[in-house]
Amino acid sequence: MYVYAFLKTPTTALDLPEGLANSLHLVEQGALSAVVEGQLDPDTIRAGDERFQLQAILSHDRVLQDLFQQADVLPVPFGTFLVSSEALMEHLEAHQDVYVAKLQQVTHKAEYTLKAQLQPLVLEDLPDSAKGKDYFLAKKRRYQQQETYRNQQQEQLAGLLEAIAQLGCPYHHSEPKDGVERIHILGDRDDHVHLQQQAEQWQIDCPLWDLSLGSALPPYHFV
Repeated sequence: MYVYAFLKTPTTALDLPEGLANSLHLVEQGALSAVVEGQLDPDTIRAGDERFQLQAILSHDRVLQDLFQQADVLPVPFGTFLVSSEALMEHLEAHQDVYVAKLQQVTHKAEYTLKAQLQPLVLEDLPDSAKGKDYFLAKKRRYQQQETYRNQQQEQLAGLLEAIAQLGCPYHHSEPKDGVERIHILGDRDDHVHLQQQAEQWQIDCPLWDLSLGSALPPYHFV
């Protein structure tokens, strides 16, 4: 049984989307429920080629975003299976208090990802005529420029994180990937306009970084 998300047991029926290969259904256990897809073999995902794996990840994300438009959810990581509906019911019962408390923390909240991409330093080419002492002095200046630039970059990034902390919103700073810093901010679902205005000011304060703010997403990094 493949699990997509946990949520408070809804009082009105959800419009459940299609899963990776089958229809989805809701498993209820008191105040807590799970959205699951049955009849999905774990080996189907694990043994799939790269293209199939990517399609499965996109389908997982599509389902979560569809559910997020209808209710507050705790996203479950991609590839999570439980062996049976009985095991799922036991899991829901055993962890109900924890999950309900987490759902309370993210009620009417959304995750906004701020991407910060480093602008490369453009250095002048060493003059062809530079030789001996002049050449080594020119190389030293280039090295000093690079060090100054790196220090300024880190100062601006630290200032950005401090400014985000001052918002009073929880945030999560992921490890850089492909030269891009990702800062995930937990704000109100209707906070995008305000955060976009903040991002425009942060861009002015951090001219060595290119900043871009994403749209409201399920709280992937806060559960």
